[in-house]
Amino acid sequence: MFNWLKNKLNNLVPNDINDGLMTSKFCTVKLGSKIKIPENVVGFVSYKDKIYLEMDSGEHILNEESLSSLYKKQLGKKKSIKKLNIDLYFVNQSRFEHNLNYKDKIPVDHKMKKLTFDIKITSNVTDAKSFLETILITTANVNSRITDEIYLSHIEEFLRDYFLKIELDEMLIPEDMKSKIFDKLSKHLNKMGVSLHKLEINLSENSKLDKNSSNKSSFFDFYREIKPKDEEKQENTVDQKEKLNYTLNSRETKSAVNEEKPEEKEDKKEAVSYCPRCQNKLIQGSKFCHRCGYQIK
Repeated sequence: MFNWLKNKLNNLVPNDINDGLMTSKFCTVKLGSKIKIPENVVGFVSYKDKIYLEMDSGEHILNEESLSSLYKKQLGKKKSIKKLNIDLYFVNQSRFEHNLNYKDKIPVDHKMKKLTFDIKITSNVTDAKSFLETILITTANVNSRITDEIYLSHIEEFLRDYFLKIELDEMLIPEDMKSKIFDKLSKHLNKMGVSLHKLEINLSENSKLDKNSSNKSSFFDFYREIKPKDEEKQENTVDQKEKLNYTLNSRETKSAVNEEKPEEKEDKKEAVSYCPRCQNKLIQGSKFCHRCGYQIK
C-alpha cells in the first residue's frame, strides 16, 4: 500500500530507474508539479535536444521559475500556459556490473583464430551530463536496457579494435597486456563520463559446431528498440486526460505510415557479404569494413 502511494505521488520517475545506467520518460506536466529524484541519480529536463534543468537527489518543483527558458519557449505568443511538454532523463550513478559476450577472429601464434570473448565490467557514471550526451547520440528514446546495450556496444567496439592491432602468442592474455587494456579502456570510458573499476577478459576457442552457427554477434546487434515492460501501465496523475509521450507519438505515427508489409521486407533482403581482407561480416550497404577499415568497392 505504501509503495503504491509513493509511486502514485512520484510517477514521473520510471520504474526501471534502478535497473540500469539511464532511463527516460517523455510526458506533459502541469506547472508546479513536484518530482523526487532518488539517491545516486541525476535528473535532466530536456526539450528538443536541449537541456533546461539538471536535478540532484531530492525534491524539485517544475514551474515558471525553475524552467523559465522552457516556459518562455513554449509560451510563445500565448497569454499563458498551464502545462509543459518535457523529456525527462535519469542517470543512475550507482556501481553496476555488466557481462559482455562476443565472437571475433584475432591473430594467435601467426594464425587467425575465431575466439569467444567473455567480458565482465564493473563501473559507474561519474559525469552524468557527459554520459547523457553520449547515449543521446545514438537515440533519444532510451530505457535502462537500451542504455546498457549502447554502453556495452562502445566497450565491444573498443576491444575489437584493440585486439585487431595486436597478436597473441597463445590463447591467454598476459598480465602486462591486461593492465594496458584496463588503462586504455579507462581513458576511453572517462570521455563518456564513466569510471572503470574492474575488468575481466576470458578467451575460449569456438567449437566446430560454432562454425555452422548463424548466431553471429556484433556490437551493431546490441541496440534494439525495446519498450519498458511497465510503460503501458504508467499513468500521468498530474494530468490524466493529457496524452503522454508527445515526442514518441509523433515518431510512432511516422513509422506507421512508412511501415512495410512482412512480404515486402522479405523481398528486400540481400545476400550476406564479407570483407575481402579480414572476412568479417559486412553491414548492408557499408562502404568500409567496421572491423579493419578496408574500403569496399
